[in-house]
This record gives sequence, C-alpha cells and structure tokens, in this order.
Amino acid sequence: MTEYDMNVVEALGEAVKDLEKIFGEELVGLALFGSWARREAKPDSDVDVFVILKSLSGFEVRSKIYAVIARRVGKPVTLIDARLHDISREKLDITLPTTQYIV
Repeated sequence: MTEYDMNVVEALGEAVKDLEKIFGEELVGLALFGSWARREAKPDSDVDVFVILKSLSGFEVRSKIYAVIARRVGKPVTLIDARLHDISREKLDITLPTTQYIV
C-alpha cells in the first residue's frame, strides 16, 4: 500500500472516531472498497465506503455520515449504508468486492 493509499485509510480511521462520537454504539462498522481498496485509485478517484448502522436511517443521518467522511478524506465519497437488522434478517443484495478494508 502506498503512502497515498494509507492517507485515505488513516483519514477513514479518523472519520470512524468522529462517527462514534456522533452515533455511539449505533455505528456497527465501516468498510473501504473499490479502487482505493484495490490500490488502483487515481488522485481524483472517489472513495467508496460501506457503513452499517444498528437502526438509524433517513436523509439527515446519511448526510451527516457523508459530510464526516468527505471532510476527513478530502475527496468525493460514494456511500452505501445499511441497517444491521436488514443484513441479519435477509440476504443483503449487494456484493462487496473481495478487496476491502474494514476500518
């Protein structure tokens, strides 16, 4: 992993700390996927992030998550979010690439 890639991973680690302060135990996890996880990102690549929350949802929640992550990484973010009960109850209908980093 290059130093440039590590900057994104470290920034996401800081974003997780920020999100934990805002959402507490509601935040279940965050995973980096896409070109940054595959180490194929270009400087202008967006950052693909998958976030799992226990139950909170809605536009305001999603906007706050996006704002925190985008501020920390300093790049456009593609955000996919899910609720723990949806993942646990039903088969999640997305497939994350095998190359991912759980932050």
